[in-house]
Amino acid sequence: THLRTTHSEGRYGTHARRRHRGYNRLGIHGGKDSKSTRGLHLCTKIDTLYFNIFLFDYCNKAFSPYLLYIYLHMSQFKLIFRPLGTIPCFVLQRDDGAEFEILNGFGCGLNGWRVPVENQQNSHSSTSLDLLYGYKDEPTLRKISPDTNAGCRLTPFPGRTAYAKFTWQGKTYELVNNVSWAPHALHGFLQNKEWEFESFESEADSCTAVFTCDWPGAFAGFPFPFRATNTITFTGESVSITSTVKNIGNTDMPYSEGW
Repeated sequence: THLRTTHSEGRYGTHARRRHRGYNRLGIHGGKDSKSTRGLHLCTKIDTLYFNIFLFDYCNKAFSPYLLYIYLHMSQFKLIFRPLGTIPCFVLQRDDGAEFEILNGFGCGLNGWRVPVENQQNSHSSTSLDLLYGYKDEPTLRKISPDTNAGCRLTPFPGRTAYAKFTWQGKTYELVNNVSWAPHALHGFLQNKEWEFESFESEADSCTAVFTCDWPGAFAGFPFPFRATNTITFTGESVSITSTVKNIGNTDMPYSEGW
């Protein structure tokens, strides 16, 4: 008999607004001819469990002992809400301490990828190595982010739009000059916006978080509404980001992006 159970492994703050989905397969092996109701609700983490249970055997009209073997393969990943100062931030974390940090409160920035490494001075402990040069604190982010937008998705234009204007289908649109050192428009519109947390799913060897951000198109310089989605999958040893965009307006729109 195979049952599917739903479990919650994550620890959430108030910004985990939408939903969390996680599932694993539960295999139950019992007596061959026994007719019994086998239902199980699990709310704690279990790896392997052996136990004896008396099942009522309707064929023999008696209680008979059977050894049941239950194997529940739970995910080793969890979702943690860990703000950077006042900026919302989520962390995808594996049980051994490997983690990936996403600044959803600031452009859905890819802010940290930390892996555990052996402490050279103490072989019985480990330390963390950060593979990304992210923002370490909120004051640093506020100070240098206008010119860097490090790790953020830059959309609907990734570089410099010369003199903060562009022409599309015969019409010229004027943007905002958003840097002090040049008369240009940089990095689009979503690089410093808060992205919405949508979902978190965990498997045996990976986890996936999804974030979205909508551009309403209310600005005359870019009156083209769209929805951007980042799907981030983390294994501990690797990370992959799938970025998608959906035109939610009624006309064609110009678009490009970068990171």
